[in-house]
Amino acid sequence: MAELQLQICAQGAGQIKLSWMGAIWRSYCVDKACLESAGADVRSVLQSIADEYTDPNPSYEDYLPTLARAGERLKSALFASPDSAESADEVGSFLTGLGQKTSLCICSDSSVHLPWNFVYAGNPNAMPKPTGKLSDFDDFWTNRFKIRIRFQQASVPPKTPISKKRVKTLLALHNERFKAATQALKNDPELQRKIRRLLEHEIGHTNNWFDCRSKWDNLANEDSIFYIFAHSDGKSLSLSDKPPCSKSSGIDRYLLSPSGFQTYFRKSRSNPTNTLCFINGCRTADGDWGNGFLSTTSTHGFQGFIGSEAEVPNDRATKYAVEFLSHLLEGSTVDVAFEATRELCFPMSLWYSCYAYPDFQISAR
Repeated sequence: MAELQLQICAQGAGQIKLSWMGAIWRSYCVDKACLESAGADVRSVLQSIADEYTDPNPSYEDYLPTLARAGERLKSALFASPDSAESADEVGSFLTGLGQKTSLCICSDSSVHLPWNFVYAGNPNAMPKPTGKLSDFDDFWTNRFKIRIRFQQASVPPKTPISKKRVKTLLALHNERFKAATQALKNDPELQRKIRRLLEHEIGHTNNWFDCRSKWDNLANEDSIFYIFAHSDGKSLSLSDKPPCSKSSGIDRYLLSPSGFQTYFRKSRSNPTNTLCFINGCRTADGDWGNGFLSTTSTHGFQGFIGSEAEVPNDRATKYAVEFLSHLLEGSTVDVAFEATRELCFPMSLWYSCYAYPDFQISAR
C-alpha cells in the first residue's frame, strides 16, 4: 500500500506550500485565503448536519450533496497553483488512482487548519443513493485515506507502551452539559459503567479551571490523559454557560484561552512524561494561526490531541469520548482506538480529527 506524507508551511505573503512525499514527490504553493474560505464552507455544512442530531430522528443524507460540493471546492483550492500547475495536477491525478485507506500523514506548521476528512474526490452530481452507512463517505478523504495530522513542534513519542499503572487521568467537565449528556445516555448501561470508571480514575474530575490547575500539579510529572469536555468557539474553552468574569482576561475560573492553557498546563523541558489531550468542544480543530489548541497541545510533553470540526451534540460527544478513552485505557493504540470509535459512533465520529501520534499506547496492565 502506498504511503504519503504532506508537509504544510507558510510561504511568503498569503501562500501555503504543499510538499508531497513518499509515493510521489512534488511541491507547489496555493492561496491561503482560498484554502481557509473553502474550509470554512465545509465546516458550515458540518455544523448544519450536527445540529440535525439534536432531533429524535436525525439524518445526514439530505445534506450529503451540499457537503460534497463544499468538499469539492476545498479539493480545488488544494490543487489550484498558478505557478506550479503541472506539479499540482500530477499529484491530483496520482491521488485519484490510489486505493481506499491509503495512509496519509499531514505534518503542519499550524499555518492553516483544514477539515481534511471532508475533501471530496468524486462527482457531487453523480452521488449514489445514501445507505446510512460509512460507505456513503467513500468519495470523501475520510474513507479514501487514513489521515493523521501532526505538528512540527510535537514531542518525540515514547518508543514503547506506557505502563497503565503510571497513567493518571484528569477530566475537566462542563458540569451542566456533562450531566445533561449522561442523563440522555441513561438507557445504555454499558456506557454508564464506562463513564463511572472514567470518573473514578486517578486523578479525577473537576468543573473549573482553578481546581483543574491544582489537580494538574499532582500529575504534571506523570504520564497522563487530559480530557476536556467544554463549550468552545474555536478560540477558548468554557466550563460554564455563565459569562466570564472579565472580557479582557484570557484566564477565568470557567473560561480558558490557548495562551491560558499554556500558562496552566505546560511542562518543563526537563520533564520526560507524556500527555495525550482530548478536547471535546465545538470547533477545537479550528484556531488562529499558530494559536489554536491543536498547536498548543503539540508542544513539549504533549502527544497531540483529538478534536472536533463542529459542535457535536453533548450526548453524542460524550459517547464518542467515553468509547475512545475506554479503548485507549484498555491497551489500544491511538490509531486503533480512533478507527474502532469511528465505526461505533458513526456518523458523528467523522466530525473528529486525530492530531495525536497514532502509535501512542498505554499497556493493558
